[in-house]
Amino acid sequence: MLRDQGAFSRFFHLFKGLDPFNYNHLGPLDLLVLQPTPFCNLACDYCYLTEEAKANTSKMPHEILRTTLRKVKQSKLLNAKTPLTIVWHAGEPMVAGLSWYKKAYEIIHEELDEVFEGSINTSFQTNGTLINQDWCDFIKKENIAVGVSVDGPEELNDINRKTRTGKGTFAKAEKGMKLLEENGIEFHIISVLTSKSIDKANLLYDFMKSKNVKQACFNVEESEGVNQVSSLNSESSFKQVKDFFSTYYDLSQKDKKNCREIDSVKKALVHWKPGAAKFIPYNQENWPFKILNVAYNGSFSTFSPELLGQKNAEFNDYILGNVLYDNFEDCTKTDVYRRMTSDIRKGVKLCKKNCQYFDLCGGGAPSNKIHENGSFASTETNFCKLHKQVPIEIVFEKFGKPIKKH
Repeated sequence: MLRDQGAFSRFFHLFKGLDPFNYNHLGPLDLLVLQPTPFCNLACDYCYLTEEAKANTSKMPHEILRTTLRKVKQSKLLNAKTPLTIVWHAGEPMVAGLSWYKKAYEIIHEELDEVFEGSINTSFQTNGTLINQDWCDFIKKENIAVGVSVDGPEELNDINRKTRTGKGTFAKAEKGMKLLEENGIEFHIISVLTSKSIDKANLLYDFMKSKNVKQACFNVEESEGVNQVSSLNSESSFKQVKDFFSTYYDLSQKDKKNCREIDSVKKALVHWKPGAAKFIPYNQENWPFKILNVAYNGSFSTFSPELLGQKNAEFNDYILGNVLYDNFEDCTKTDVYRRMTSDIRKGVKLCKKNCQYFDLCGGGAPSNKIHENGSFASTETNFCKLHKQVPIEIVFEKFGKPIKKH
């Protein structure tokens, strides 16, 4: 899940001066999600990807990477004044191998250095089990942001994060994190909250503190893809998740540590002006071509990265084209794109009409809507309640900010 990417995952954004319902406006591109390989060396119980996808050992040909970057440059999506982040995702990125990345970064520099004056943000979200000294040297050389997916200490992590043979993964992830620390490489940690860990705020805080992480990030287990039922999907889940984040936030304030979910709400509130026409909430996931997702074989999509690799006959598996044969702007003329954007726009409008949290959300996540509700043209999801509404309520309660009622 790309909520595994700390720099991206569901931060609240405020966009000045554009109509959030005018989908004729594309981009500018903020996030380029690249799938170097769909293969993953782990078999986490809550993963949304199919076993068929995770067992595919194919690698993205470097020709596809170069073609992607060139077509991005040739398109109207790129704005040199808008920071672009490249994220390696949708599988375990390090499985592709260091030699693959050395060539990949040569291509990135050749194609993008001039456009961005040498300032290109790239990021790994990794399970950490393959990190060695050579990887650390490369990460430092290329100034790559790193996030490690680990669910806390061994007794929590190894419940769901297992190898393909059913063994725990904490020991190898711990070794990788230690190498990062020894090499002076800052990293964030993403932990998935489940019914087994939701009452362990103190334990998880102590773990994050012991790692001295740049930022602690928490994804609430989702009903998405092949993980059809979340363990946090009961009537008591809202209170459980709220208690977790409230406790974690109180602990973090004592040591001035960062928690992504709370920090993102506070960041949005700095600019928030309820009802002010100049300030329009949006998130990258329901704005066309703020995100571009490219699979290992060149197939591309936009909106939620989690849509990439999923099956859906109605929307052509969410694939809009292939970088080897199609231009990004041309795909907006296709029936699939028009139906997707129409339904997503309807869903955002419904959220604006019906949800008191809209001003600090911008209309939810398409991937969660279609997986939980069966339609993009829908509103509240369990993910929305637990990952968006809970942090907003906590911040408002602790800082005395009222929620705007519609």
